[in-house]
Amino acid sequence: MRLRTLLTAALVPLCLAAAAHAASESAATVRGKLTVGCFKSGKGKYDGQYRYLLNGKPIAKLTSGCALGAATAHIGIAGTYASPGSTTVAVFEGLNDYSDYEKLIYIPKSGPASYVDTISMSESPGVTRKSPTAFRMEVPTGGYAVDANHLSHWTCLIDVDFAAGTARGRAETPHEKGLYAGVCKTKVVKVPI
Repeated sequence: MRLRTLLTAALVPLCLAAAAHAASESAATVRGKLTVGCFKSGKGKYDGQYRYLLNGKPIAKLTSGCALGAATAHIGIAGTYASPGSTTVAVFEGLNDYSDYEKLIYIPKSGPASYVDTISMSESPGVTRKSPTAFRMEVPTGGYAVDANHLSHWTCLIDVDFAAGTARGRAETPHEKGLYAGVCKTKVVKVPI
């Protein structure tokens, strides 16, 4: 019994430290270290916020709510795309049991950052770099877009050009009859950093 107590006393802090560490991830960018995570924000047990920190300073426009400690409160870096003048980071944020927000964040050496986001049913969208400022996101997703009693699935192909400030999305197969044309619509949003 005493051995179990000693092991528990030794392992619990290690597990808690590992869980706290797993709650955030970092990536090197042309402007320093970008850290993303679900952090405590309030008095409630589950009050949390997804925060994006560049060199420890919050990027306020990227902040959103998360349920701290819940299985849906996960965030991670799916990929980093570096070039001499910029870094682009693909991030996923837990939304609910079966979907995530996917963000593609463009950080240039100077000036504001930019991002696009969309809802996905995967933690790792396919991202192809076409140039240092242009990307294609292939995002499996779905929802009750055609009928309130039927969950539809489709893939969004989103062509993003951060230099031009454009994002064009279209639904790819399977494309159900009745799926509206704007289901993959998103836009490039500038963010001061």
